[in-house]
Amino acid sequence: MSPEQIRGEKLDGRSDFFSLGVVFYELLTGSRPFPGDTITTLVYQILHTEPRDPLQLRGDLPGSARDVFARLLAKSPGKRPAGAKEFLREVSTIERELAPEGESATAAAPTGGRSRPRRNPRKRRRPNRLPKHGAPPDQLSLTSSARRHCSWPSRS
Repeated sequence: MSPEQIRGEKLDGRSDFFSLGVVFYELLTGSRPFPGDTITTLVYQILHTEPRDPLQLRGDLPGSARDVFARLLAKSPGKRPAGAKEFLREVSTIERELAPEGESATAAAPTGGRSRPRRNPRKRRRPNRLPKHGAPPDQLSLTSSARRHCSWPSRS
């Protein structure tokens, strides 16, 4: 949750960049940028403290990581990236510096940068279909606790 969201201010996409920065920080360092055992402590940390330097937590990160995290986790939305292109440009700097020497970050991907292999265009996927209304709960694969709390129409 971004500082402006905690304060009840107007939100825009830069609030999402703060949240993305929190996830990205934890992904790369293995530690949360704002530790706290209670919601009160966490809110205080987000509003008043700076996150720990990511290079102290993971020494092999490039120096640009410090700058990227400082921008993503800035208390003021005006200091965060204004859009996705700006964010991707900054993150790609870290990606390039983390890639093995002489190899681009996307060159290592076996699918040529695609996240999944291409499907055969002639093979059609079957749509997922739920049973018609009135089907017994077992056919809907509901958990036993959900079955106890739902009423199902009787089959006539």
